[in-house]
Amino acid sequence: MRSIKLLFFLTISYFLGSCKPSVNDNPEIADTDSLSTETSVDQDTIIHADLVTKDDSVHVELRLEELSNSEFNFQIEMDLFGDSWIASPLDYDYPYGSLQIEYDKNEHIELVQQIVQSPESKFIDDPNADELYKVISGKTTLEQRIRIVSEEDFIVHGNVFFVLEPICNPYQIDFEFIQESGNLSIERTNMRIAK
Repeated sequence: MRSIKLLFFLTISYFLGSCKPSVNDNPEIADTDSLSTETSVDQDTIIHADLVTKDDSVHVELRLEELSNSEFNFQIEMDLFGDSWIASPLDYDYPYGSLQIEYDKNEHIELVQQIVQSPESKFIDDPNADELYKVISGKTTLEQRIRIVSEEDFIVHGNVFFVLEPICNPYQIDFEFIQESGNLSIERTNMRIAK
């Protein structure tokens, strides 16, 4: 089984503030019983592996896992440090944006399965929120099964969007699926604070 990896690191200053005022800067995270989930860098952001700390950063890895000649698992492995968290892709009600994966319209790739998350989501208990939100914290793997329906060479652009909390920084990671001579690979093309 072939696996294609793409690694990058994100170190973010905590002096940037939060999406909303919070009495509790370290909201309690509680496990759910059984949740199953089905996406221009400014001067305050530093992208250097040697500057990553376990207090204020997130480590993200993109990879493709080949399942057959035409099917792949697109995997996003996230490791959030300290009290960092991201709204789960299944929490459609989070007002500042849940994690989303998007692809440009194309005739080469089709989705076989929606996003699956492991481990399951947790609920964040924030006294300033009107409701509980499903979140990703710590180490999490997101998978989305795709099928290649074209034998020709192609490039398909996509992106992963998420808001890193509690500092409320929206990020977009741009990537490309590239097929050349029947071989599929993934390449990160840009990472930026989303507008």
